[in-house]
Amino acid sequence: LTPSQGKSIFDPIKKILVWNIGTIETKTQNIAHLPTIRANIILVTGQPIPESNPILNVSFQINQLAISGIRVQRVDMYGETY
Repeated sequence: LTPSQGKSIFDPIKKILVWNIGTIETKTQNIAHLPTIRANIILVTGQPIPESNPILNVSFQINQLAISGIRVQRVDMYGETY
């Protein structure tokens, strides 16, 4: 896992990824640099191919902040042959 900022921890037993972004960094002229996270999935030889439309559950927690309209812009998957 490679976050553009913050820290990420993956628990392989619970299959939960926690990504703590921290404060969103700003670039020049107060333009926010949106945080991203990337990961590679490596399939084990001899194991069955996972279902073609895996389900991803995403939840957000922003402490001490009331906000509406937050959304995931996109989830990209590359190199999948199934």
